[in-house]
Amino acid sequence: MEAVFIPSASPLSVSCGSILMELVELSSTSLAEAMFMKLGLPKPVYFVHHLPQDRFRTEIQFHRTKARYHASAHRTKLSSRICRNGVASMNHAAEKAIEYMQNKEGKVLVDYNYYQLEQMKMAHTRVSARLLEQSDEINQHSKTIKQITKEACNYVEQVRNASNKIQDLAAVFFDPATSMCVSNMKQAIMEIHSSIVALQSSTTTTSKFLGEKGMYSDDEVPEQSYNGHSDEDSADDIHHHMDDDCAPSP
Repeated sequence: MEAVFIPSASPLSVSCGSILMELVELSSTSLAEAMFMKLGLPKPVYFVHHLPQDRFRTEIQFHRTKARYHASAHRTKLSSRICRNGVASMNHAAEKAIEYMQNKEGKVLVDYNYYQLEQMKMAHTRVSARLLEQSDEINQHSKTIKQITKEACNYVEQVRNASNKIQDLAAVFFDPATSMCVSNMKQAIMEIHSSIVALQSSTTTTSKFLGEKGMYSDDEVPEQSYNGHSDEDSADDIHHHMDDDCAPSP
């Protein structure tokens, strides 16, 4: 026995805070009918088959294009899965027709929820792009921090080397049991001079690097430089000064 069923929609009610919201539920058959009418095509036709064990299967027939409809071509036929009642089988057949029109004919059923989903998709895309930009910025900041740490470690190492050499020289100089000739004293002072010059160079490099990163300003810290001995004094002059200082008093 074949029959055509047109189901009716029943409203549902849910609570949203203090407001009672009424949900208007549209069946798949109603959506399919609205879609075909919008396309200027006849409503689809349903043939519900009552199967043994009180099961149902529905065949839906429809014209998928205006050209085929005006040419009196055969209607496209699709069948639903086996369902427990006729209404469910009709809805499933309508869903297959809607899916067929989308995949085969490129006709997409658009409703309020579709627009909402599209807006959410666009918002998600914008958020994803922004997060990607922030991720790149974080990676760049991380590289900068690593470079600053490296520069700071180099600077501390230069300070430690200069300090160690000064302490070693002072320990030897003040040790009464140790005698230091002028040449050794001169060599030690020249080593300290080289360490301080290297420290000054490291300080300049580090300050420049931090200034480029906006973390240091020469205007805030007065520049103090060590130039070693005067350019007017030669190594021999220093040697003579030290000889004078170390010469025994009459």
